[in-house]
Order: sequence, then C-alpha cells, then structure tokens
Amino acid sequence: VASNLDLEHVLETVVAALVKDFGAALARIWMYDAHANVLTLEASGGSIETPVSRGEQIDVATTPYKLGSVVRAREPYIRNGLENDPEFDQEWVSRERIEAVAIFPLIMADTLLGVMSLFSRAPLREEMVEALTTFNVIVSASVNDVQLFTAEQQARAQAEVTQDYFAFLADASRVLTSSLDYQITLRNVAELVVPRLADWCAVHIVEDDGSVLPLATTHVDPEKVALAEELGRRYPFDPNTASGVAEVLRTGKPEITPEITDEMLVAGATNDEILAILRDLGFTSAMIVPLLARGRTLGAITYVAAESGRHYGTADLQMAEDLARRAAIAVDNSRLYTQLEEANRARDEFISSVSHDLKNPLATLRAQTQLLQRRVSRQGGEGVQKLLPGLNQLESTTIRMEAMIGDLVDAANIRAGRPLSLLREPVDLVALSRRIAEEQQLSAPRHTIEVQSEAAEMVGQWDARRIERVLWNLLSNAVKYSPDGGTVLLEVKPKETPDGPAALLTVRDQGLGIPAADLPYIFERYRRGGNVTHHIAGTGIGLASVRHIVEQHGGSVTADSHEGRGACFTVWLPMDSSEADSA
Repeated sequence: VASNLDLEHVLETVVAALVKDFGAALARIWMYDAHANVLTLEASGGSIETPVSRGEQIDVATTPYKLGSVVRAREPYIRNGLENDPEFDQEWVSRERIEAVAIFPLIMADTLLGVMSLFSRAPLREEMVEALTTFNVIVSASVNDVQLFTAEQQARAQAEVTQDYFAFLADASRVLTSSLDYQITLRNVAELVVPRLADWCAVHIVEDDGSVLPLATTHVDPEKVALAEELGRRYPFDPNTASGVAEVLRTGKPEITPEITDEMLVAGATNDEILAILRDLGFTSAMIVPLLARGRTLGAITYVAAESGRHYGTADLQMAEDLARRAAIAVDNSRLYTQLEEANRARDEFISSVSHDLKNPLATLRAQTQLLQRRVSRQGGEGVQKLLPGLNQLESTTIRMEAMIGDLVDAANIRAGRPLSLLREPVDLVALSRRIAEEQQLSAPRHTIEVQSEAAEMVGQWDARRIERVLWNLLSNAVKYSPDGGTVLLEVKPKETPDGPAALLTVRDQGLGIPAADLPYIFERYRRGGNVTHHIAGTGIGLASVRHIVEQHGGSVTADSHEGRGACFTVWLPMDSSEADSA
C-alpha cells in the first residue's frame, strides 16, 4: 500500500487486505469531500452484495448511518454484537449474520481524508482491533501521499498547459501582427491552430455585403485539405442551416460538441456519399467560435478533432475564444486601416485636383497684384499711395496661400510614397531669406522680423520654390506662435562640414514655445503642441513639409524649445544637394 502512488490501486489493495487478512464480510473505503461535505464510495469488496455501488455519495449532514457520526466526531467506532442496535438495519444484520463492525476515519495532520469500514461475521478480538488501528494509520498515510502526489502532478500538468497556452498566444500575437491583410492573417492563424489545438481548422469570414466566404481550411495532410475544399465546392455554405457555422454567425455565440457520434453524422449528412466521407474522416469533437469586434460578427473559426482523438472541454473553448477575440481585433483593425487608406487616397486625389484648379487663378491674382503695385508706385500721389499697403497685403496673402497649397500637394505625394520632384537651380539663400522676411513683415505689423547674415550672398543648388516654402513656414510659425509680438530673428551663415560646404538657417522667436512632451513629434504630420491646439488655428502640416523638403535636399532640421520662452528651429542644407536624389 505504501509503495504505490495510484489511488485506485491503493484502495483496492486495502479492501482486498480487509477481506483476506482481517476476515471482513464487507469492506469499504469512502473518500471525503470537505467542500461538499459528502462521502463517495471509491472501493468495496467482500461476500456481501449491497445496492450501494462505487461512485455513490452520502450527505454527511443528513445521513442516518453511523458513517456520519464517525466523520463528525473523527473518532473510530468499533462494536461486537449488533443485535438490537438501532444504528444498523437489523434485518440486514440478521440475514448476513453480522457480528461486528469497525469504522475508522482516515486522518492525516488533522485533515479528514475518508472513512474505512469493515463488517465481520465473527467478533473482533482485541489483537484484531489493534492490528486494524495500526493498519488504519498506514492506509491514512498512503492515501495522503497519493493525494499529495496527484495534486503535484496536476499542478505540474496545469503549469505545462498554462505555459503552452501562453506560448501559443505569443505565437498567435506575432501572426496577428505580421500583416495588414486580414485574409493572409487568418490563413496563418488556421495554420497555427493545426495541430496544436485541432486536426482540422476552417475559417469563414463575413464580407461587407453580408455574404460568407470560406477563407481557409487546414490539415496536416494536404490530400485531406483538397478533399475538404472539393466538398466545399460541391456543397457550398448554406446560411439557412440551424446549427454549425451559420448558427454561430447568426447568434454570435460559440458551439462546442465534446463528442461527435455516428448519429450526429447521420443527421448532418445530406446523402450517403457525404456520410461515408464524414465517417472516413473520423471526427471526434468540434468547436465553432465567432469572430466578434465592436458588436459585429466578422466570421467564425471551426476547430475539429479527428486523428488525435481529442475531446474538447471548457478549457479548450476558453482558449479558442481568446484566440478568436484577438483575431477579430486584427481583422477589424485591418479593415479599418483599408478604409482609412481608401479615404486617404480619395482625399489626396481631391487635394491634387483642387490644388491644380487653384494654382492658375492664384498665379493670375499674384501677377495682377504685382502689376498694380508697380503702377501705383509709378503714379505717386497721396490718394493712390494709400492703395499700396492693401496691395502688399494681398500679395502676401496670395504667397501664403500658394505655400499652403504646395504643402498639401507635397504631403499627399509623400503619403503616396512618391518622392518630391526637385527642380535644382542656383539660389542665393541670403537674398531669398530677405525677400521672404519682407513679405512676412507685411502681414505681421506687431512683430519685428530681422535677417542676419555673415555673407552678402550664399548661392547653392536648391529647389527655389520649395526652399522658399521652408523659410515661409518657419517664419509664419514664429509669427503665429508669438501672439504678443516681439522679434523674430532669421540667421543665415555658411558652415563647413566633412561632406563639404553647407548653409545654416536659424529661426528664433520669443513666443509660446513647445511643451517638452510634444517636442520629439513636432515634425510629424498633423501634430501640434498641446498648448496651442485649441487656441491658435493651424493644419499641422507646415513643419512636416519643412522636414520632408529639407531631407529631400540632403539636409536636416531640428527644434529646441522651452515652453513659455520661445522656440528655435535650425536647418542645415548642403550647398550642392544633387547627390541626395541618388541616395
């Protein structure tokens, strides 16, 4: 008894010893469940047949039998001579000629494990009682050892299951984030499921028009996959069936069949050929779980056990539902991403179209404004000269609109993965900086815009129109985010670098500054400082456009700021950026 760690074997051995070596006419072992307060018959032997069989239970709290009082008192009950004893059925005692009874609680470290009982046709002598008492101690220790061993084994098995579960979910997470194409993702999920969770896996997806697409079927044997696909073509999905995938898609609730019987196959087969194929495949169990996201059923995953002989239970269903939830989120995100990309394409096409339509009238407006400026300047006269500030303001506004349209077009091209098409030509950066500063000054009377340069001119090979936009965006930002006025300083100076001569532009303001949390992201599209988002109008693409233009020229731009103390933007541009295209 003490050398074996199988509970059933130990209990059967105990009962056999009670019958053979202690002369029991009836011997039994009852195991105790403290949570339910019940005794369960686990082993029985002897020459007496009774209506109570293995697995039957007795409620300790209500039972009239002596077993209940032994459990409650946790003391053995031993008695010779059972005639006229109201504790026992006298008809049974007389018929079976029972002379004695011994009931021992199986106790280890104050924990009640069960009850060992013996009924004898001969009186129990003192030495027999002593031997039974010693034997009860051995049995209690052995049962306790077996239960501890079993609990440890179960804990280890559960730990292994848990480890496998989390390893599977980790693999699933990698699969689910490996592609933005949900069809590829779900096919990869089906391949991951086989054979770790199922011998067969099938995925159905609900399309935008409500139709159901059988997306994937997997099995370790390609020939069986081909058979399943052929069956799918010959007998397509029927949305009107009252069970299976159709029902799961309708209700959004999972289905589990722990055991697939032949009767189920007969009921589900539409003809003898299908029945023969289903029987040949040897299905043993199945689960179907819905793909649910944001209150919608996006599809379903079917798990089928066959060759492995698995029979799915609650734990399996929980794992399948967990995977389905993750897969559904991936599908939903993929579809949202696709919709967003389509919306972006439509927006970019619209921007390109509108930009093209606006460029010509703006160019005409600017040209006419400049013509009027020249005429007013030539004619002189106090009345006519009063028109000049308005014309200057009109020209400045036109330039700003052209720059904004250019930013939008460039942003659309960059999102589409198209590099900027640069038209490089000799550009005097000093002269260009002074001109843009003068144009900005026209629309910023509360500010003083200064240009400082160590050189009279600084000529490099750049796209004049886009470098103009860089200057315009940096200066207009400095003005916009200095609502109380102040000085905006634009410095232009040459710089020698290991890669050759370069130009260094610095724009400083005394404005609101950029919060530290936003500073690393200030050059991203549609990203603005949190201290200005709801107070000062802006598109959030100006600085992103600056970065792309500068980087396309082979340069770089950085920002330094302390909130409340202004900002400083530094642009580095190689004098000859023609190699940037090839890079």
